[in-house]
Amino acid sequence: MKRALFILFFAAAYPVASGQFSPAERDTIAKYTRIDYLQMLDQLGIRENELRPGPSGDPLAANAANRFEDKVNFYILPDPLILHNGKQVGTPKHGGRRGVLKLLKTLKERSMGACRKISRPLIGN
Repeated sequence: MKRALFILFFAAAYPVASGQFSPAERDTIAKYTRIDYLQMLDQLGIRENELRPGPSGDPLAANAANRFEDKVNFYILPDPLILHNGKQVGTPKHGGRRGVLKLLKTLKERSMGACRKISRPLIGN
């Protein structure tokens, strides 16, 4: 009797202990993961077709991840203390709003993604 109960217990516990989900369970998890992902994009105000694909793990793909420094495009960061008109920032008051606007313009021109339009002022008038 004890042996039969022992075998019955392990036979009943085997699917739980195996650690594998059934195909139906995997499909359900994938479905709810997709719903959660789309809900998060909606909360962030991002449309799915606006996303660009990230680098591929396949080194032969067109968008392969770059692992070599000699392939990186050369760039020089702009001097944060020189305004776009060429004048140098002398005081914090002089560079305050103009410096922020310069920084935003530089980010918009040089960043890989798109910057959202800022509807409120960054610095009080």
